[in-house]
Amino acid sequence: HSFPTRRSSDLAYGYAAPAMIGMVVFVFFPFASGFLFSFFERVTGDDLAGTVVMFGIPFRFMGLRNFFDILGSREYALTDALNFYFTLGVTILWTVSNVGLHVAIGLALALLLKNPWLKLKGVYRVLLIVPWAMPNYITALIWRGMFDVEYGTVNHVLVALGLGKVAWWSHFWSAFAANLTTNVWLGFPFMMVICLGALQSIPGDLYEAAEVDGASRWQQFRNITLPLLMPA
Repeated sequence: HSFPTRRSSDLAYGYAAPAMIGMVVFVFFPFASGFLFSFFERVTGDDLAGTVVMFGIPFRFMGLRNFFDILGSREYALTDALNFYFTLGVTILWTVSNVGLHVAIGLALALLLKNPWLKLKGVYRVLLIVPWAMPNYITALIWRGMFDVEYGTVNHVLVALGLGKVAWWSHFWSAFAANLTTNVWLGFPFMMVICLGALQSIPGDLYEAAEVDGASRWQQFRNITLPLLMPA
């Protein structure tokens, strides 16, 4: 058995140091600071009795009162964006919608690209991976322009179909739909690549045996493809 020398261990820590520093600065420190500040209230008046100065700003200890105020949400209506439960519901809806659409679209495209009779597979793969390869900031700007009220492509298509223009950023649900569309466009290529790699690892003998047994395509997908894709 060979054991790592101190030199190799130091070298490994040196390679990992930038990532560790980034985690501390951008994850652990903000989390710890936010957790600490959640028990305090910023003091803006002249009454500084019982305050604690942190980062040059006076704070007063509040205990769990901030948490009770947030969970109570007495100051805001349930449909108000500042209501905790409204924000929680939107967060759950956003997560479920994105994950569901990413998986569904990515898996559907992966199954299509796996079809042996499909021609120009390489071209289609490159085109479908482009949204993932482009910088997110550029993609966000492009989609923001496409959802523009006056000059956006989306509204031009709606007008061509006999529908009216939509002020996408003026209402909650239209803004939610626009953001969801943009994020799905950014995310489905990654899921497609994952599913495509997992599909290629499934032995073809299983499908041949299923065809001999008279299994339909849906039965093959439900009993072979989907269970073997679950780990990926």
